[in-house]
Amino acid sequence: MISLAHLDLSSNRLEGGIPKSFSNLSRLQSLDLYFNKLNDSLSTIIQVLFGSMENSLLEFLQLSRNQLRGSLPNNISFPRLTDLHLDCNLLDGSFPETFGQPLWTLSRRIGQLPKLEVLDVNSNHLEGLVFAAHLSNLSRLQFLDLSLNSLVLKFNSGWIPPFHLDTIRLRSCKLGPHFPKWLQTQKNVSVLDISAAGISATIPSWFWDLSPRMRLLNISYNHINGIMPDLSLKFPAFPAIDLSSNHFAGPIPFLRRTATSLNLSKNKFSGSLGSISKLKVLQFRNNSFTGELPLPLRNCINLIIIDLGDNRISGTIPTWIGESLSMLVVFSLRSNEFHGSIPTNFCQLNNIQILDLSLNNISGTIPMCLDNFLAMTQTLRFDPTIYVIYDQTYTIRDGEEGYYSPHYVLSALLVWKGREYEYKNTLGLVKSIDLSSNKLTGEIPSNITRLVGLVAMNFSRNRLAGPMPAEIGDLKLLESLDLSRNQLSGGIPISLSNLNFLSHLDLSDNNLSGRIPLSTQLQSLDNSTFVGNLNFVGHHLQKCAQEMKHLRIQKDQMALMA
Repeated sequence: MISLAHLDLSSNRLEGGIPKSFSNLSRLQSLDLYFNKLNDSLSTIIQVLFGSMENSLLEFLQLSRNQLRGSLPNNISFPRLTDLHLDCNLLDGSFPETFGQPLWTLSRRIGQLPKLEVLDVNSNHLEGLVFAAHLSNLSRLQFLDLSLNSLVLKFNSGWIPPFHLDTIRLRSCKLGPHFPKWLQTQKNVSVLDISAAGISATIPSWFWDLSPRMRLLNISYNHINGIMPDLSLKFPAFPAIDLSSNHFAGPIPFLRRTATSLNLSKNKFSGSLGSISKLKVLQFRNNSFTGELPLPLRNCINLIIIDLGDNRISGTIPTWIGESLSMLVVFSLRSNEFHGSIPTNFCQLNNIQILDLSLNNISGTIPMCLDNFLAMTQTLRFDPTIYVIYDQTYTIRDGEEGYYSPHYVLSALLVWKGREYEYKNTLGLVKSIDLSSNKLTGEIPSNITRLVGLVAMNFSRNRLAGPMPAEIGDLKLLESLDLSRNQLSGGIPISLSNLNFLSHLDLSDNNLSGRIPLSTQLQSLDNSTFVGNLNFVGHHLQKCAQEMKHLRIQKDQMALMA
């Protein structure tokens, strides 16, 4: 097919490399092999495509999400190429310390890409230094993504780039410790991600006047400090902002009502929140917020994530949470000063997948209607990511006209098996309930076993009594179960032996008794799982008794030392 101009083989299961006969496609203008299983070296593929064509017509090359190895060859030019997508592969190699020495390759080749507009190499294994000279000839560049590599950008403070970028993604690239001054020249940027970039500085005043087109700003996981201005005046079109894990202080910055995502976690902000009716993400974890939940929050009916953990917010949990915020997927009030009971209106949260009310002073009983959490009753999810669309514009992209809807992949912090983790690309697969370290009483509702999608459940450190739910073995996806330090009684349900994925179980310090069910999974668990109960019969009996004796001896010794 020597006249073929456009070839799309994306999202299949193609393996190996591409046929050598592709070298005959002298009129090929676009090639899309996105999301396959190609594992050949990139240099071999490039050689097939360009080896016999001095004047290649190729304009669009999409090789993202494969398993390609190696780097670009040195002796090929790309005179017409506008879009180069190599992200999410296994490419390695480094940029040179001195320009002109034997190269990774992108360095010399970038200079021979005079029409390049899109350069995306994120999520590979590239390393080393990147100098201004590597990008000095890319006057048409609009999209630059070097994220999630081990690259160090060495641009002098007076460098003026030849391009005006629309999208800048440099997550985890080393830009600091000073704030990159060259960004001041990028007046048309709409997406800027310089998160985890090793910046330790006060944010300059010019940064807030950078671009009126800003749609997404992510400067999280740095050591940036300063006081926030009124962002509703600085970024009039601002829909998404992530300032988390920095050293910002002062009141919450004002935003326009059009804002969709706001993550201020792990800073030192204070104040209360205005009304942002279109907000979809609100993440204020680990700040200095006090008082009660602001009433205007009930108007944010599009909220998907609320994370207010690790603050000093008090009062009772409002009933309007379940009534007004039915879209919630993640809701965390972890480690605050809430009191009162869990309102039964919570059961209207049909989309909830992560509920964390731990480390508060919540009392009363666990609502009997938690089986109305419909999202937790499902075991499958087509897309493991959770994201919000932060903009929608009519444009021509990749040769096709239509509405382009860029999205922001959401993340959330979750305590998992006693440790805190950040979940991002797999957040949609996590379904968890954590009510630990409160003052809850009564029994564990038996119908909680209908939440068959749960992978983690933690009711520890409460005052729960009565038996464990007999059908707890129905929660077949459960990986972590902690019911320790309660007043549970009776035997351990035989169905517990059905939990084949269970890797963390803690039933210690209750009033449980009887026989421990036999299963390979339970036998592999640590002895501390059953410590502090009475009259257990089974293979753990002797080990538990010895463990309890050892703990008592340790406590006695510590008391004597004190």
